[in-house]
Amino acid sequence: MSSKEIYEDLILQYQKLTLEEKKAILVYKSKLYLILNPMTNIPGFLQMPEEELLERLDKKRITKIFEEEKEIIFLPKNMVIRKMIFSSIDFSSIYTCMHSLKIVYLKLQQAHGKITLPADITVYRGISTQKGEKIDRICLSKILSTGLSSEDIESFLFQKEENHVFVITMRKGSSVLVTPYSLVSTYGEDECPVTCYLKGIPMTNLKIVKNHKDCQKELIFFYNDFLFEEKFSKVCKITEDEDEDEEEIEEEDVKVGSFEVIIHKIDSISKQMQDKSTFFYKKTSN
Repeated sequence: MSSKEIYEDLILQYQKLTLEEKKAILVYKSKLYLILNPMTNIPGFLQMPEEELLERLDKKRITKIFEEEKEIIFLPKNMVIRKMIFSSIDFSSIYTCMHSLKIVYLKLQQAHGKITLPADITVYRGISTQKGEKIDRICLSKILSTGLSSEDIESFLFQKEENHVFVITMRKGSSVLVTPYSLVSTYGEDECPVTCYLKGIPMTNLKIVKNHKDCQKELIFFYNDFLFEEKFSKVCKITEDEDEDEEEIEEEDVKVGSFEVIIHKIDSISKQMQDKSTFFYKKTSN
């Protein structure tokens, strides 16, 4: 099966989810994921009081994200989106928001196993790091967000000195979350995008759009479901990829622009097929 056919199959399976599970995925796809992801990296976070949990996180950054997103979500023009998507989030304080996000995480877990890969697929993840920073995990949360194509990860690259592209083979039968919708920020119809951009005015008009061919196609996995093994890594100069339908990905085939990146070829193994109870991320020699 091609990547396109697999994605279409996953979207059909999406109908198995409850309304609350579908909403939870959209909440996760909002910028509130910047709060939820660090939370999940704290052992026992679900049972931990929010006050204690926040002290173990980057409190200043988390609070800033909360305040900025609350301000946008509560704009009058976003009232419909707030009631449709964020009705389960209590924005009374950062602590009530964090408690609500714990429930969102449980809804995501509740959807576990309802959507599964019908065939093996290659997905992509991109991160930027400081030069020489050690990478020993593909992600630092219990949720692994990936793109269906290398173009889907461009916005996560070239923010720091070193850029890493993980080319990950996910196996048939793996549990995955997906949605045919995206929550996007735009400028209002009465705003000039160029003028707003030049003045540093953020996009505050929230919209739900159905994914089309140019939309980012995100596949969300539960990180602890898998063992990961790095087959090789290599520094590559990359340019535009002319063949978007190519299924067999080699190190030189990952294209996200004319830049230098470190490409990691990763294989995944379902823990259900192993007699081990912990994940591993094994780096082999270059």
